[in-house]
Amino acid sequence: MGKKKKILTGGGLGDALMVYSKLYNFEDFELTHVEVPDKLLPAIDEFYKSQGIKAEVLKIPNWNWKRENLKNYDLFLDTSAYGIEMENPIEIDPFPNLNWELSGGGHDIVLSPSSGRDNERSFSFNEIKKFCNKYSDNYNICLVGTETIESQKRYNNIDGVDNYINNTSIRALINIVSNGRVLYIISPSGFISFLGCMAGKIVFTKDGRKNIEDRYYHKEWNNKFIRSLNQVELC
Repeated sequence: MGKKKKILTGGGLGDALMVYSKLYNFEDFELTHVEVPDKLLPAIDEFYKSQGIKAEVLKIPNWNWKRENLKNYDLFLDTSAYGIEMENPIEIDPFPNLNWELSGGGHDIVLSPSSGRDNERSFSFNEIKKFCNKYSDNYNICLVGTETIESQKRYNNIDGVDNYINNTSIRALINIVSNGRVLYIISPSGFISFLGCMAGKIVFTKDGRKNIEDRYYHKEWNNKFIRSLNQVELC
């Protein structure tokens, strides 16, 4: 057996998913995933464990740490769709095999109000309420993600919608999105939008940052960029 390849990567939860979709290129490796905000570390660790990946998830003081410590690793695995930051680019598998279990019921639409650390990409409560009131008679809708307790309680008041905000593990979230019944994923750019794309769903992604749209979204994904829920068009 050869020496394990020491791989360094970093970023948030969505980045961890993109890394997973590149790991099929390696048979034997030691993965270290670094991130600056410590609030994201438990979810990143939980994701890797849900997929059977052993990873060391570390908090770092700043991104200078990567440059200073890169010499201790065999490879830096970037998280863009096509590996544009790598000397020898590695493209993601756009539809990787994810560990998930079929759960009862299922939904037609999975909607996440916000994503990651960039709240400016979030949908407003009134925007979501208006959307749900419009479509909940014809579509089974659930809300997922992480919000403040106050926001979580407000979403309980939207009729005809299952509110799973703050009440799903990473594994449960993967199960919800991957369910065969799901038609649409609606989310700001990040873990849930990437996951929906990888699961072959029709995805509406709120972003607007051209560098993210160009770097992170694979050409084979059925993804549509939007700026508000008013732009969502359901078949």
